[in-house]
Amino acid sequence: MKNFLILVFLLAGSLAFCQNEKFKFGVAVAPHFSDFFYNETPGAVVASSIKRLERVKFGYSASGFLQYQFNEKWAGQVGFGYARTGFSDKKRSFIIFMPDPAIPDAYQSTYNFQEMTLPIVVLRNFSKKKHKFYGAFGLVPNFTFSRKKKSTSWFSDGSKTSIKSDWGIPDARNENLNALVGLGYNFQLGKKSNLLVQPTFEVNAFEISKSPGTTLNRRIFKYGLQTAFVFR
Repeated sequence: MKNFLILVFLLAGSLAFCQNEKFKFGVAVAPHFSDFFYNETPGAVVASSIKRLERVKFGYSASGFLQYQFNEKWAGQVGFGYARTGFSDKKRSFIIFMPDPAIPDAYQSTYNFQEMTLPIVVLRNFSKKKHKFYGAFGLVPNFTFSRKKKSTSWFSDGSKTSIKSDWGIPDARNENLNALVGLGYNFQLGKKSNLLVQPTFEVNAFEISKSPGTTLNRRIFKYGLQTAFVFR
């Protein structure tokens, strides 16, 4: 919530543009699930094994944006946002023949990534009705400023411990570019406000690691439901 309020504050000065009827200001929130496409070197067989141990992770993104209405069919958005993505291991239990309170019964790792985003999106209306279906297409430059790993252990006495640390990736790529597609519905709330509800899919154009010799590399993709309020 703190990050979302900062985004709104940074873009509040842009409301001056909204005196022009073609300019609108908007805020968007999108809960989503994130996962990976795996790329591995020829001959390696680790991707299928790792995939069985991992699961999708719930995250979210928030942004503020300016929208310009070119005509009845086309509009464009430029914004500034924040996104939390990542992935999680499945909880794994251990078979211990002689219980030891110092040895965990189960273990799980969760990986959290934080990003700044700059969504650049084109909207194409498909209907002439007041409430319009539209398609969304765009590019989202993103800048990862944090990668954290949370390791959780469960013990036989019912206790658990969690340890947070930086997740180091060899030659990590902190700048990436997402391709975005979506299909949404435009609800007219009033003369000066709209609600946009939009299922969205995004995927990294480049792999996380820049090292060409990496045996297993990943590209993040995420899918969710974006809700945006647009007004002038």
